[in-house]
Amino acid sequence: MPPANEHIVFLDGVEWHITETRSGNKITRSFVRTDKDLLIPSKLSLETVIDFFDRNRGELGISGNMGIQSYYSEEYRSDIIVVDMQYCYGIPVMGTFAGALTGAIDGEGKEVVTSFVFSWYGQVEIDTIEPNITKEEALEIATQEEGGEGDLVIIPTKDDKFKLVWDIKNKDGKHTYVDALTGESKKNRETNTTGKSEPNKITILLVVLGVFLISLFIVILYTKKKKS
Repeated sequence: MPPANEHIVFLDGVEWHITETRSGNKITRSFVRTDKDLLIPSKLSLETVIDFFDRNRGELGISGNMGIQSYYSEEYRSDIIVVDMQYCYGIPVMGTFAGALTGAIDGEGKEVVTSFVFSWYGQVEIDTIEPNITKEEALEIATQEEGGEGDLVIIPTKDDKFKLVWDIKNKDGKHTYVDALTGESKKNRETNTTGKSEPNKITILLVVLGVFLISLFIVILYTKKKKS
């Protein structure tokens, strides 16, 4: 990632504005092309997104093992792309993503990314990464039957702490978190039509709203500069 105090970065030879916000231990950094509102809005293909992040991995601090998953939120009309998820001792930390992307068609008729957001945690501390509950036990707790899919993940809690859980996918496509230490379960994640889990909708709404406000601010500045 670029330094937190940096407000301008060049990606693909184009100037981008960066805005960073913090909420507890969570950091969100928004990137918006300065010429975004001069381009024709367009939905992005996954290939365009992959190429963009691959070309700019050095400037964005993305590792060589870049992994991308794609979700589309009908409610917020935005692609959510999980890129190079944050890990702690080799275990993925849920709630970290680069998403709420917007796209456009440039003067040459090509798809281009015009804004995106990185969201991650400044410091992840957890007491243990050794589960007391096995994957098979977690599957039985969550689905009341044998079989199914489950992965060990780390989730944030409301008090800015972190918890080790089993992320269990039920037959109906919904996900259940089973505490890997106590066995307590909680259904708190929704899925899209492909069966893949989506990030929390409130988080998505806040991110999309933030990108919109930043874009509006840039338009106002650009208009004033043009008049002067």
